[in-house]
Amino acid sequence: MTADKALEQRMRKMYLSESPQKVENLRALLADWAGKPDDVEVFQAFERAIHNLVGSGASFGIPRITEAATAFEKFLDWFKAKRLTLNPQRLAVMQEAIQEIDSIFIGERTGLPVELSSCRILTLFKKSTQ
Repeated sequence: MTADKALEQRMRKMYLSESPQKVENLRALLADWAGKPDDVEVFQAFERAIHNLVGSGASFGIPRITEAATAFEKFLDWFKAKRLTLNPQRLAVMQEAIQEIDSIFIGERTGLPVELSSCRILTLFKKSTQ
């Protein structure tokens, strides 16, 4: 194994070890937004945390995180455009999507197969926009 590859693996392992905190941060930010649905700064903090997963999933070779976070971003675009408002159903959908992201991270950390895909998250979001 080359030194570069070993470094990449160590960085990926460190990133995955931090994933429970990333997921808890998402949950906390979503709860903050639910408590202050008209607060633009709270929304933007949540949106930024989701956006960070898009890039970091790609950087650390976890395409399912990138796909799931990209689907999440597209869903949040509806809120940003004021085409959707936060309600209990949409909040529950986002909580479920965060759980899906957590499951992907768990699968990556443990090496156990996780039968999830961004398609499930997209389906959740699509139903919530109708």
